[in-house]
Amino acid sequence: VTLVGPGGVGKTTLARAAAQALSGENPDGGWFVELAPLAPEGVAAVDVCKAIAMALHLPEEAAQSVDALAEAVRPFALLLVLDNAEHLREPVAEVVAALLVRAPRARILVTSQAVIGLPGEAVLALRPLALPAAPEAADDVDALHQAPALQLFVQRVAEKLPGFTLSHRHA
Repeated sequence: VTLVGPGGVGKTTLARAAAQALSGENPDGGWFVELAPLAPEGVAAVDVCKAIAMALHLPEEAAQSVDALAEAVRPFALLLVLDNAEHLREPVAEVVAALLVRAPRARILVTSQAVIGLPGEAVLALRPLALPAAPEAADDVDALHQAPALQLFVQRVAEKLPGFTLSHRHA
């Protein structure tokens, strides 16, 4: 499964929540692999293998090739979350294709701003939350509270500033 959408839309948050929700269905756990640190220039499938092997605490030999990684992962029933794959679509597609064939008990969830392009790839497109319309009058702050984007914003601010509420001044 690939979660796609613009940056900041919540792909990583949703992937982490899915991994936690599915933890009981994956006896060998859910594993998060951050791909953003890999520079796009010159990155090959083996570099993606290294990132995965490191996250899974596999022996160094597992990171030497796509085949070695697939063989090392084969016995595990796990969820592998590959986060921020948009700049590495080709090498990620190569690794994921091998894992899907050679490690059938592994589930793979990818987050990306673009589709990876694998045959049979299930894509869930995320869209930004709806923004509020500008209030017509200062008394129209209540209408702002109905917008999902603003609700999330207020929630996040309140996590950092306990007691925060949206006021006429903020609007």
